[in-house]
Amino acid sequence: MSKYIPPRSRKAQEVSTLEAEKRRQRQLRFSKENDKGDQNGKTQRKKSGGWGPGGRSAAPQYGFVSRGEDSRLQHSEEAQREYFEWILQTFEGNKTTVKDFKASGSMKEVQNGNQTSQKDQKKDNIVADGRSTSNQDKNTSASAENAKERATGSIDSTLAALRKLREAMLHQKPTEFSVKVHLFSVRVAAPVGHYQTYIPSINYLLSSGLLTSDEKNEIATLLVLHVSHHNHQDEKAFRIFQQYHLQEKSSHLYSVLVAWSTGDFYRWLAMFNGENDPCIYSIMTGGLSKMMGHMVLCMTQAYFTLLTREFEDKFLPRGMLVGEFLEKYALKWKIEEGSVVIRDRRAGKR
Repeated sequence: MSKYIPPRSRKAQEVSTLEAEKRRQRQLRFSKENDKGDQNGKTQRKKSGGWGPGGRSAAPQYGFVSRGEDSRLQHSEEAQREYFEWILQTFEGNKTTVKDFKASGSMKEVQNGNQTSQKDQKKDNIVADGRSTSNQDKNTSASAENAKERATGSIDSTLAALRKLREAMLHQKPTEFSVKVHLFSVRVAAPVGHYQTYIPSINYLLSSGLLTSDEKNEIATLLVLHVSHHNHQDEKAFRIFQQYHLQEKSSHLYSVLVAWSTGDFYRWLAMFNGENDPCIYSIMTGGLSKMMGHMVLCMTQAYFTLLTREFEDKFLPRGMLVGEFLEKYALKWKIEEGSVVIRDRRAGKR
């Protein structure tokens, strides 16, 4: 007696038919877009001679290979090189915007250091038309916010374009050109903390076998710091440090690792505040909250009071004031007569 097989329900058949129709329409849509993109790309390159300043008013329209959006870049090395040239030129053109944003952030340190003198000066700087200092502050704040939005948009668009290019090159063997693309990706992404870009790019570069000694040192250093400060895997970080022989080239990195792994917040913070490399500084920032939490625990047990000036100079990230620190970490410490009261002596006598 044969096994009874129930017929497929009408609902299942309808779903299957609907999915098939969706796939057919999707393939048709991408086919039309690719054909249209090829024609537009050829026309624009012919008119402008490339994606240079004479013809980059409109961005090259490519999609993400991982999403099945576009495959033109995969099949043309010439298109890859032209697209990368366009990315470089666009990023170069947006440097002013990015610098404005960075300047508005770095000025915070200067403003905090001269807060008192600036307040005194502002009292005498009332604008002739009657607008007060508060209006100036609002305008300054608005300008900084606008600069931040423009810079963020510029960086985001650059990172997205680089991702499209990297995805199109994944099926190829590493070349000098692909190494150049991934190096640029790391150098753009690391200062803004975009680990989704710089970690895959670092892994690609270290496995490519095409890096110079200096490039390998630069890239491996960032990986070591990320593994320790973001992943909190100190042993693995030391293994990578030894694997790429960084001990022969960077005693500074070793000092950072030792201070981080042993919880030496005073030494680590001194190196953090003195770091000038934007990539290293950004990645170290990923461990700032943990180190500050450890510092709070240690200082609560060791100190009753500390001079405010000394505390800001030696125990806080550059540009941060005591009040901001207490608010950020929700501490019950107090500021009294130029000192930070960590523990109340009177409470201990009761």
